[in-house]
Amino acid sequence: MQRDTLKYSGIVFLAGASYGAQATTVKITYAAGFTWTQVVASQALFATILFAAALLVLRARGKRLVPLSPKQVLALMALGLNTCIGTVLYNYALTLLPVSVAITLLFQFTWMGIVVQLVVVRRRPRAAEVTAAAVILGGTLMASGMFSDEMGALDPVGVACGLLLAVSCTFFMFFSSRSGAVCRPSNADSSCAWERACWASRCAPTTSPAARCRTASGSSA
Repeated sequence: MQRDTLKYSGIVFLAGASYGAQATTVKITYAAGFTWTQVVASQALFATILFAAALLVLRARGKRLVPLSPKQVLALMALGLNTCIGTVLYNYALTLLPVSVAITLLFQFTWMGIVVQLVVVRRRPRAAEVTAAAVILGGTLMASGMFSDEMGALDPVGVACGLLLAVSCTFFMFFSSRSGAVCRPSNADSSCAWERACWASRCAPTTSPAARCRTASGSSA
């Protein structure tokens, strides 16, 4: 039991750290001339390819897909749509805000999750949960520099996108924990990735031939 707790805690830690690495990578991509819509579309495309490859490997190893009811399919589609919205908000917020501020706003989901749990599940938060949320929020606030004088010049649209991203992340974790009880993680993640790809293709505007060539060369690199 202790080993499982450490294992999954480490996985959660790596997932949280990946948001910081992703934000820095996205900023570098913007500096190279790509737009936020191109970044969203490429993220969704490569996520779909990776999960499709994972499913093919599972099928080759004899694993069977879990049959889903129409209700479960709709739940996964809604989960994928929520993921797409969060991806769009995150990448757009990074066009307006520094990386540290965007991540700080994202991590507001720590206390938002406690509120959702209290309202929906009617379960009071444990002392350990409140303490962990306080430590995370305190650390991210101090690391982001949000108490400096320069923070008054933040773009309000970017701040709104960051907070909405936190809301999106909160509901994603809440509903994914419920859908995960009846679905394999690979099935759920693949559905979310496919939904993100479909919506991202509609969000991304048509670019000029030069921009498409630049995108293709950047993806192949």
